[in-house]
Amino acid sequence: MTTSTEQAHTFPVSRGSCPMHPPSEYADWRSEEGGIHRVRLWDGRHAWVVTGWKYARKLLRDNRLCADRMDPRYPSESPTHAVKGPSRRAFRAMDGEQHTYYRRLLADEFSVRTADRLRPRIREVIAELLANMKRKGRTADLFEDFALPLPMQVTCEIIGVPFEDQEHFDTLVNQMLGRTDDPSVSEQAGHELSAYILEMIDTRTKEPTDDLMGRLVSGPLARGEISRDDVLVTTIILLLGGYESTASTLATGLLALMQNPAQLERARENLRNGEKRSVIEELLRYTSVTDVGLNRFALEDIEIGGKTIAANEGVIIHLPSVNRDPATFTDPDTLDVDRGGPAHVAFGFGPHQCVGQMLARAELEEALPALLEALPNLRLAVPEEELSYRTGMLVVGVNSLPVVWDD
Repeated sequence: MTTSTEQAHTFPVSRGSCPMHPPSEYADWRSEEGGIHRVRLWDGRHAWVVTGWKYARKLLRDNRLCADRMDPRYPSESPTHAVKGPSRRAFRAMDGEQHTYYRRLLADEFSVRTADRLRPRIREVIAELLANMKRKGRTADLFEDFALPLPMQVTCEIIGVPFEDQEHFDTLVNQMLGRTDDPSVSEQAGHELSAYILEMIDTRTKEPTDDLMGRLVSGPLARGEISRDDVLVTTIILLLGGYESTASTLATGLLALMQNPAQLERARENLRNGEKRSVIEELLRYTSVTDVGLNRFALEDIEIGGKTIAANEGVIIHLPSVNRDPATFTDPDTLDVDRGGPAHVAFGFGPHQCVGQMLARAELEEALPALLEALPNLRLAVPEEELSYRTGMLVVGVNSLPVVWDD
């Protein structure tokens, strides 16, 4: 067995300005060493990064790994990631029965049935956004005018956050999700976002509302099953995960299609024929916009892939690289909307996989065909080299996506 004394790489490697592909270094590590790599983090600690699909899925089901973000053994990828803000106490950082309780608490809110029930409202929001875009002419910023406001508005309505406050909380969310060397920015944003949500929670204790936050307040909080702080951190984590990744997947996926005209036409054909799944799942795999690992630490020694993860060592499962594992996906760096085959892990895997994935899929499945049908001959309005990309963020993608279409 290979032990933790072997040479360590520096992690993370900058993704640069590329919104589509993980750093090539990760692929080099995998081809030289397999899908598990010893790395050195920003704070000098060592951990293991997983880029192999079969190892990732195995470890994400292994109860010898702990997700507790408040534990000092938890591996952080940057000073900002290490900030012990409110989101670090959320249910995604829990294990066992405690984690199961919260998953059950939210199961109905984010089930397939609920996502399907929301589709008419999703379609209404899509129609409104498309109408607004077309009224302005034949050009728009697809990120600012469509990809971002769609999941943001739906998420706000589900949770109970006033949509008119979108600019305020979107700024705070981006500051919390930034991967910078100044943790005070993320920490201050966490305090401000907490104060903002706590005010809404306190209002709901006096004036009940029929939204997710209101149901948590009038239900388990009123029964003494959870605390006010539990409602806060649950709301924050759902808000953080509810729109940023979906917005980036939609915008970056559209960019990927426009970069590959044959795939764009094939996607149009599939979508017209009702074959949405293959298109959406391939865009989720290919873009993998959450440029951060699912981080854990080992409670005991784990032998896997010919290596030993020692007790107390950190483990980082890097989803974008896992979704590009050539041992699982044929020609993984190529967009193929007819791909099918093994399932991606863009939403994670195992007991901690994304609770809102069915809602995200519903939004993508409704948005993409409507957009491509409404905007004939959709194409970039500027040279590709002029596009602005998100860098230094936990969710990557485009800052803007100027496009033009035919009448």
